[in-house]
Amino acid sequence: MFVRGVIKYQESILPIIDLNIKFKLQSNENINSKIIVVRNNSKSIGLLVDDVQEVIDIYENELESTPEIINSYSNKYINGIIKSRIE
Repeated sequence: MFVRGVIKYQESILPIIDLNIKFKLQSNENINSKIIVVRNNSKSIGLLVDDVQEVIDIYENELESTPEIINSYSNKYINGIIKSRIE
């Protein structure tokens, strides 16, 4: 199961999803793993990741259609892309 557990976060219960397990990747039991909180409307989940390089806010109006190569691969998990604001 890819749900590793739950934590109390901002007065609510936040499920923690292990992306390595979800996508059948090699699990890295890293003591430095991080939890990224992802919000969509009133729902929030925590994503357990190996490392974080940067955190940014993304707004729905910034989403663009995915390229055809991504659509053919896995449109079940990816419904849009964001172009980097960093130059």
